Amino acid sequence: MFISILHPYEKGTAIHVTIRSNLTVKARVTNSQSGIGMGIEFIDLTSDQQKELKQLIENIKLIASENST
Repeated sequence: MFISILHPYEKGTAIHVTIRSNLTVKARVTNSQSGIGMGIEFIDLTSDQQKELKQLIENIKLIASENST
């Protein structure tokens, strides 16, 4: 996932990310560029968190495809 942020955390930093208001997951910064943002990978996800993330991604894809037509 890419997060646009002016002052990103350093590469390798473990962080907690809240998506919507009900899903908080652990992630690690994999790429960081000051003034641009950071790439993260989700780590230590429970099976429920994995399901929620997959559903969120599917919903985003559906909305994107509906808006492109």
